Parts: sequence; C-alpha cells; structure tokens
Amino acid sequence: MKRPHGMRYGLPDLLERTSREEDACHDRFRSHFGRIWAARSDQPFDEEELAKLSTLMEEDDENTSTDTDTPIGLAIFGQFIDHDITLDATTRLGHAAGNPERIENFRTPRLDLDSIYLDGPEASPFLYDGHHLLVGTDRNPLDVQRVHRNGIPSTAIIGDPRNDENIFIVQLQSLFIRFHNFVVDRIEAGKINKRDLPDAADTFHQAQALCRRTYQWLVVNEFLPAVVEQSVLADYISGFESGKLPGPIDWETAPAMPVEFAGAAYRFGHSFIRQDYRLNDVVAGDLFAFDTFSPVEEYMNIDWKYLFDLDGSSYLKAKAIDTRLASALFNLPFAEPPQNNLAARNLIRGQLTFHLPSGEQTARNMDLEAQEKHVAIAALGMDETPLWFYTLSEAERNGGKLGPVGGSIVAGTLLQMLLRDDGSYIHTCKGFAPCEVFGFDPEQSVFAGIAKALQE
Repeated sequence: MKRPHGMRYGLPDLLERTSREEDACHDRFRSHFGRIWAARSDQPFDEEELAKLSTLMEEDDENTSTDTDTPIGLAIFGQFIDHDITLDATTRLGHAAGNPERIENFRTPRLDLDSIYLDGPEASPFLYDGHHLLVGTDRNPLDVQRVHRNGIPSTAIIGDPRNDENIFIVQLQSLFIRFHNFVVDRIEAGKINKRDLPDAADTFHQAQALCRRTYQWLVVNEFLPAVVEQSVLADYISGFESGKLPGPIDWETAPAMPVEFAGAAYRFGHSFIRQDYRLNDVVAGDLFAFDTFSPVEEYMNIDWKYLFDLDGSSYLKAKAIDTRLASALFNLPFAEPPQNNLAARNLIRGQLTFHLPSGEQTARNMDLEAQEKHVAIAALGMDETPLWFYTLSEAERNGGKLGPVGGSIVAGTLLQMLLRDDGSYIHTCKGFAPCEVFGFDPEQSVFAGIAKALQE
C-alpha cells in the first residue's frame, strides 16, 4: 500500500502498531466506528441507480446553488474538523463494510487538535522546538515544515498528511500551528491574565489547552451555527450547556463516531464549497487549480480576508447546502472514471459500503415525518432516498442549512464528543471567551481575531 505524503508511518504500519498494547499508537489511535441504528442489508438502491442520481447533482448554468453570508473559510474548517476526528483506511468503496465496530478509526474521536499536536513534544519531537511547534521552510515561513530533498522542501511534516492535500487546508494547518506559537509567546510575555491560564505543568501545556479550548469554542459557536438550522441547533446547544443532549437519539450510549455521521450527514460539506477561489490580491482560480502535497510558495500564501470576514466585504461566500455540487467535484483530478465522481462515491459509500438506512427510515427512527420526495428522486422512480442525499434535500428546504435529520446527527455527534471529554472547555472552563482571553475584537469572529493577530 502506498504511504501517504507526510506520514511518518504508512497505514499498514499503523494498523500493526495499534494491535500492540505496549505501543503508544495503541491508545492514541485505537478507536472504532459504530452505528446509531441497525444496518439495512436489504438496500433499495443499486450502484447504477446511485450513479444516475449523482449525475443530477452537478451544478450548471441553469441550476446553481446560491451564495450564503457564511465565509468560505468555515467550509475549509469543516474539512479540518473531519481530519481531526476520523480516518477510515480499511473499507473499500461499494464493498459491504460489515460491523463498523470492527473498522478502525485512525484518529481520536475527540476535538483535541491531534492533527496539530500528535502525541506531544516527548513522543512526537519532530514537530516541536521547545514549547513551540515547528513551522515554515527557508522559502516560505507561512508554509508547514517539510522534508528537504536535494535542498528543496517536499513532503510535509505534520500530524495528519491529509492536511497537505490542498492549498486551503495546509494553510489552515499552518494557521493553527502559528496560533499555538502566538499563545506560547503571549504566556511567556505575561500578556494573558493569570485567571485565564489553565492549570497545567508548563507553558506548552497551558498553550495547548488554550488552543484546544479555542478550537472547540469555534466548533460550537461559529461552525455549527453556520451549518445547522437554528431551530434544530437551539435544543442541542441548550442540552450541551446543561450536560445532556436531547432525544430521541440516546447520545450517551451512541458510538463516538457513527457511520451515519461519517458516511452521510457530515458529507454535507461537499455541497458547501464553491467552484472559484481567490488566495490573495494576485492569485485566483478554480477549486483544483492549485498544487497539492507540495511546498507552498510565498506568492500563494492565503490572505485570510478572502476566506474569513476580516473587513466586512472581501470574503468569498460558501454555497447554500443543497443537492447541487460544484462541477469540479464530478471530475476529481486524483481518480479515474467512474471513481472521479465525488457525488457517486458518497452515495455508494453510504448505502452500499456502510448499509445505512434510507433518509425516510432515519426520519422515522427519529420520530419525524419523512419529507416529500425530492424531484430528482421522483424522476428516477426511486421509492426511497439515500441518507446523504436526504440530508442535502432537507437543507435545501431549510434555507441552505441542515435540518432535523442531518442537523441532529451532525450537532449531536460533535457536541457529544465534547461532553464525553473531561478535558473539553465545557467541563474545564464553561464560560471560556476567546475574545476576552486574547484581546480580539468582540464584534468580529474569533477566526478573524486569530488571522489579524498573526498578521501583526
């Protein structure tokens, strides 16, 4: 099996190491997927039918998604979250996965930034310089650190190699690394109030705790409100703050990483992204116009005003969540036909690999009335709707945000992760307010505050 770029160990190495209890990877990486509801072995869909449905999802001149007021940076952040909590390296597209409790998840299903910190300075010293994280190359201080071959930077040295797969996520990886270093410097300079400092052994662990709290706060307060319809999210936020999420799903016994989330609901992000992008005042292009798994040259550095709202007007807007995907996603540059159609891959993976229930069946499982069939489902004569398509269709009818089925699965999974984690901010610092701690402008987003602080 090919070793992904940036990985210190190949996936076979990790699989073997997680089975050895004396190895650090056993506890760090060993977790599994699971199900909220029983598998549906009698799938009412076949691969050909799902492929036909996917062809009706491509955005064109006559059928386009509308722009939202949400900065496109939050869509990139959604991918960053995904890489922080889930990695399925064993299932095969279209082949039944069987019991998901036997499928290894090679990330920790906790919002703990392990894609940034990995195992910390002692176990992952190649990422660190004292209390600071290593970042940049001799050609670009805003790139991530990289292996040098013949004097030229190449493979990224980061906690998750997938975070080098496109210009946007590798620059977000660099942003979080540099934010950690910013926090270390603030602590060492005495610029963070002592009452806000976590009770930790040293400066590194104080900075790590503050960065994790900020990241978790961003998930709850900036990401979820951007993607889940308010009437759905409100009950979940109320339950989160009181310590128990609402039903009908029993979140306390639900798996930490449900396949209903990983294989369907959370894949809403593929509808959230746009076709065209601007990196800075000079560089612009389509989604796949930028190199991946390669050094970032200085002229390609992202000016964050184009991804987050730093000045009220410059940022690019995410698309409404609906059943239309950017055309670039139907011709993935790293795959051959028919595997290069991302919509088909999502549909097949959800229904034929993970044997998920249909959208209508999931709604009934949640004591909800199933929504009316989408016009594309009716046009193909399908009796039921694949769960991923159902969540997008539901959002399409809810103003471009996830509705009762998709929103509940996404919000419930992410918020329950924090409730299960004794070290999360909801347990250790419930009133955590990043703008107060770091002196950011409270009238702007915390992402804007981080980006501006790192530009100074």
